[in-house]
Amino acid sequence: MEKFWIGFTAYMVLSLFLVAFAFGGPIAAHLGYADVAKGLYTAGAPLCHQWVYRSYCIFSTGSAWLLEECIPHSHNGTVTVRTMFTPASHAWDGIFSYSTSQLGRNRGEMVERDGMVGYKLVVCSRDTAIYLGMVFAGIAFLYIRRHIRETPSLWLLLIGLMPMGIDGTGQLLGLWESTNTIRSLTGFVAGAFVGFYLISLLSDIIAKYDSRREIRK
Repeated sequence: MEKFWIGFTAYMVLSLFLVAFAFGGPIAAHLGYADVAKGLYTAGAPLCHQWVYRSYCIFSTGSAWLLEECIPHSHNGTVTVRTMFTPASHAWDGIFSYSTSQLGRNRGEMVERDGMVGYKLVVCSRDTAIYLGMVFAGIAFLYIRRHIRETPSLWLLLIGLMPMGIDGTGQLLGLWESTNTIRSLTGFVAGAFVGFYLISLLSDIIAKYDSRREIRK
């Protein structure tokens, strides 16, 4: 059991780190730590497309911070997007107008709309939700692990990934443009299933290892 807790702790530390990584960029930017923000956004570039309209932002109203979509699909007002930290070839700096012609041309981090200034999360809404789902899986596993006798079937993992796969494939093929709500829901489900499967697999491997060790004694 001691080995399980070491592995489980490592999993939770990694999952929480990923969540902190996603939220760290905008928080650092709001607090004025430009170098930290630049490092986080730059580190996130190889991991995610970082398109601002597929992401959530942390906005400052002057008296509070709000977590909202950077650019809601139904938004009709003027939105200004600026690239301040990411050394991206597809940087965007100017008025944003939601259209497929701007695909890939909006990796800016700073968003100004409705009298608010916001900074996008380091990764997109789907990736952020995956990280949160992994954290949820770790917490949930603690409550139900006594009822788990072995690693769940791989088919269960594939079922959990299916909604994200369908939504992502549809977007990639241009069949539809998803929403951040759907991206977040499918990402959270996928992250939860992946996390749960990984922890179950870890627990099963350690249990079998300890069992074989006892037999050899």
